[in-house]
Amino acid sequence: VVGTSVSTRSSTARPTVVRYRRSKHRTTGAAASPSTEASTATSGTAFSVTVKVVDASNNDVTSGSHAVTLTENSGDPLSGGDEASTSSGSVTFSGVTLLTAGAGKKIKATASSLTGLSSSITVSAGAFHHATFTSDDSFAAGSCHTVTIQARDASENPITMATAFNLDLS
Repeated sequence: VVGTSVSTRSSTARPTVVRYRRSKHRTTGAAASPSTEASTATSGTAFSVTVKVVDASNNDVTSGSHAVTLTENSGDPLSGGDEASTSSGSVTFSGVTLLTAGAGKKIKATASSLTGLSSSITVSAGAFHHATFTSDDSFAAGSCHTVTIQARDASENPITMATAFNLDLS
């Protein structure tokens, strides 16, 4: 049984317990071992992820080279996880960003048929970037209409504004 883990670092990083998934298949080789210290992140804000290669007893394997890629476990967008090769048993991905706000996000590291998951990360929406407007489908002169304005970050996540802003419609 092969153990795996995922590790990330960001400016909001704090130590967390690394969770291990067990493979259903016996293997004599190494496993991708990504681990995370970050339990929170902001949409579109980069952080680093370090992936180690471990053996079936969860010992670091420093020999050989392994091609590793990163994804977000549920399929949400992630950037900065393009394939990279380990050196001395690990590889650090700099500039990894999660784009979709929400709780329970996990970074998945894959090396061949072996995978590892980070602990859960809560991603909050980024800073105000733009507003979206929605309204009734048709307007008739002289009648009332509902217009909804939603503040959004650069990744299209809805955000709550703590301060008011002026809106000039002309």
